[in-house]
Amino acid sequence: MTDLHVVEPVTIDRLAQLCELIDADYALIETAPEANEDAASDNSPAARRVLQTGVPHIAVHCDLDAEGDVLSAFASWEGTLPAHLEHDVAAAVAELNWASVAPTLSYLVEEDAKGNEEIHLGANRAMAVGEGLSLAQLGHFLLSSLSSFAEIFDIVAQRFPQAVTWDKKEQA
Repeated sequence: MTDLHVVEPVTIDRLAQLCELIDADYALIETAPEANEDAASDNSPAARRVLQTGVPHIAVHCDLDAEGDVLSAFASWEGTLPAHLEHDVAAAVAELNWASVAPTLSYLVEEDAKGNEEIHLGANRAMAVGEGLSLAQLGHFLLSSLSSFAEIFDIVAQRFPQAVTWDKKEQA
C-alpha cells in the first residue's frame, strides 16, 4: 500500500504515479532539449519529460525546472478569440489576475493555420518542491490546479461566450 504522507523528491514519475492512484488520464512526453550554441557538445541538456493531462477543453502539462526545485502546471484553453478583441481580453486578464491569487492568466496572439490572428489563453501555477512533497501534497497541488484552471476559464467563457465553439459542435 502506498503511504500518501511520506515526503520524497518530486519527479515526473511520481506525478504519473499520482495520476494512476486517482485514475486520471495522462501522457508522459519527452521534450526536445532547448537549442543553444553548444548543441554539438557533450554538455548539451538532455531531453526532459513532462506530464500532460487535463480536463475538458483544457490541456495541462506539468514540468519541473532544471534543478527540480519548482513544479509548474501550464494550462491551454481550447477557446480562441479574434485578435481585434485583444484590448478587451487584456483588460479581463489584468482584472482576473488582480482579483485572484492563482492561477496566473495570460494570452498570446498567434496566426492560425489560415493566417488569421487569434488570441489563445493560458494559465499557470507553480510550487516550490525542492524539499520534496508527499503524494497527498502533490495530489492537492495537481487537483487544485485543475480546479482553478477550470474555474478561471469558466469565467473567461462567461465574459467571451463567442470563444466557446465546442457546445455548437457537440449539439450538431
